[in-house]
Amino acid sequence: MKSLYKYGWIAWTSARSNMAYLGEVVARTLFLVLILYIFLQLWRVTRL
Repeated sequence: MKSLYKYGWIAWTSARSNMAYLGEVVARTLFLVLILYIFLQLWRVTRL
């Protein structure tokens, strides 16, 4: 149980650290969505 608490605390600290740079998180997310959209469109075209 103590190990689970430790991993939870590490995840919480990492999330807090990433949220300190909210602009970067938003930009990274938008870029990922754009790349996924492009590949989905390419897949849809070639799936004929």
